[in-house]
This record gives sequence, structure tokens and C-alpha cells, in this order.
Amino acid sequence: MLRNISLLRRQLSTSSVLMQQFATRPTFRTFPAENESAEQEEMSETPRFQRTFTPRSVQPTEMKAAINPFPEEVGQDYTSALYQGASEKAFPEDVTEILHAPLAIEDVEIKPDGAVYLPENRYRKILGKAFGPGGWCLMPRGAHSLAGGVLSREYALFCGGRFVSQARGHASIMGFSNPAMASEVVRSNALMRACKDLGIGNELWDPAFTLGWKSQYATRRTDANGKPRWVKNSSQAQYS
Repeated sequence: MLRNISLLRRQLSTSSVLMQQFATRPTFRTFPAENESAEQEEMSETPRFQRTFTPRSVQPTEMKAAINPFPEEVGQDYTSALYQGASEKAFPEDVTEILHAPLAIEDVEIKPDGAVYLPENRYRKILGKAFGPGGWCLMPRGAHSLAGGVLSREYALFCGGRFVSQARGHASIMGFSNPAMASEVVRSNALMRACKDLGIGNELWDPAFTLGWKSQYATRRTDANGKPRWVKNSSQAQYS
């Protein structure tokens, strides 16, 4: 009986020591506050697990170092001279009506993954109708950039001699044996992005329109390899 009591006291004593060590020296790491040095943090009498964690703020110099700009953008001038006529005044009403006209259903296309889009040549047609041949221009803002197999370049859209929008076009170089073709895809992608600021094809960003169009004018089928693909109902593609 006495032996069991002695053993129990010894276990309780050991548990008490372990509890004190855990309260002052937890196994996880907590960071000192922003203005507290590591030495001050070790000398603090407050147990670490009872302290309030204060995240360290990121300094502007650290943020700048963390952002990797495109090589062609380093040292580029972004003064107002590059954006002549931006938001100077609204375009005439007749031009706005052309830009904001509802899309022709037959002009809308769909990609195999189900993304609904307007082909690049339709954007050119709308711009030509609104501003006339030579009344608009897509100007490159720098050289091409290649990173991770993706080719990109920044372009600025001018209409009637006025800056309208700026966008970066991109395209994967996989599948292109001709660099000129990849560059043209990049240019077309930038044009479609820039035209969003003119309101061309705004329906394409409306889920109600895209879902309604897909339900009426497209079908999800299975190709010869057993993969599901979306196809426009007017398409002549062969499916199993």
C-alpha cells in the first residue's frame, strides 16, 4: 500500500514538471511582434501560447522586390503623352450605337471546352464600321515577352486618334512552327481584350446570355476519342 502511494506521488511530481515546461516552452514556434527583438521575445514572462500574434507588415521595398515585371516594361515611360485623348469626351451617338449593337447570333462561336467567344475578325469588322478604315489602330507598347512557353505583348488601341485602351495579349507557343503565326494570335488576343473597354460584345460576359446561347445553338457531344466537346449546331465537324 505504501509502495503504491509513493509511486503515485512520483508520477504526479513528474507530470507537474512537464506541465510547467510546456507552459513556458511550447513545441511550436511563435514569432515576435514587429517591434520586438528575438532577445526581448525570449525574456518575456508571458507564455508564448498566451500572446497575441501580430503579423509583420511588408515594407514597400520588399513588395517591389517580390514583383517581377515583364522585361520590356522595365524603364518604360508611362506618362500621359502615351495616352493622348484618353477620356477626353464620349464618342458620337452613332458610333456608340454601332459599338453597343447586339451581337449577331451567327457570329458567336464556341470552343471545345464550352467557352463562348466572338472571333477576332468580328471585332475588326465592328471597329471598321464604327470608325471607318484607317480610323482605328492597334499599336504595340513594347517587345514580345516569352515566359513558361507563353508568348505575350502589350498593345494600345487608338480610335479616331485617341487612346482607348491597353491590354496584353498572350498565346501558348506549343503547336506553332511559325513564330509569325504565334505573334499574330497574341495581337488578336490583345485586340479582343482592349475592345471590352468600348463595350463590344459585353453579352459574352453575361452568364445569362452565354448559358442561353449554348442551350439553343450548341451541343455537348463526344468525339471519336471519347472526349466530351462542345460544338456549334451549324458546325459540320464529325462526331461519333
